[in-house]
Amino acid sequence: MKIKSDQMATELVAANALLRTVIDEILNELLDLARIEDRRGKDFVFEAVPLQALVQTVVSGFNLAAGQLSPAIAAPARPMQASTPTMGAIRIIDCGIGMTPEQMRQVCERFYRADSSGKVLGTGLGMSIVKEIMELHHGQIELHSQLGQGTTVSLLFPLAREVSPC
Repeated sequence: MKIKSDQMATELVAANALLRTVIDEILNELLDLARIEDRRGKDFVFEAVPLQALVQTVVSGFNLAAGQLSPAIAAPARPMQASTPTMGAIRIIDCGIGMTPEQMRQVCERFYRADSSGKVLGTGLGMSIVKEIMELHHGQIELHSQLGQGTTVSLLFPLAREVSPC
């Protein structure tokens, strides 16, 4: 009986440590979101950068789980035109589970998870953080998705206007 009790105690300690790690990660994400929301970009320094350089920087910073493939990048020579000539677009296309129209309406809400099966990891904060960042840049998000076919997210950034020296 003592051996079984010791094994249960060890498993309980391990489960407790895992739970603390998960809670720490969620709290850190919430704190990051709260900081962005509280400051509303007041301490940000905005500057015009080439969209391709921005995409390369973001993609190179991905932390992929073991066994996941790096995303493929297709960067045209000029920014993709959005629906308006004053905006440039970065499009992210996946071949995942896709979303229904109802899921797409909710995807930018905090803690919303389109996949309720628990098979896809996450906290439901990703797109709400993207939305906050795009608003700070005076940008927009366009979503297109088809259930079972995947999703396309277009991030529309205002293009910098060339300033005449005269």
